[in-house]
Amino acid sequence: MPGRRFSAADEQRLAAPDVAGVGHPYLDAARFQIERRANARAQLEILRGALGAGLVRLPFLYDGPEAAGGIAELAAVLSAAAGLAA
Repeated sequence: MPGRRFSAADEQRLAAPDVAGVGHPYLDAARFQIERRANARAQLEILRGALGAGLVRLPFLYDGPEAAGGIAELAAVLSAAAGLAA
């Protein structure tokens, strides 16, 4: 999911009637980011409901999964999330 770039107050201000109709590249980009995050959040909620499971944040393997310990690290995180012994 895209990171949060704007506070809730920022989002409300961009949606305010006096600013909502203003077309400027910076404001358009901000609105795009806010909409993109909202869409991603909605998609995650649909997936959670369909799967009946929460999210699992996997570590980024800088050296790739083929590096020593890469698969083991992923297995440990997934096993912990599933409540199993690695």
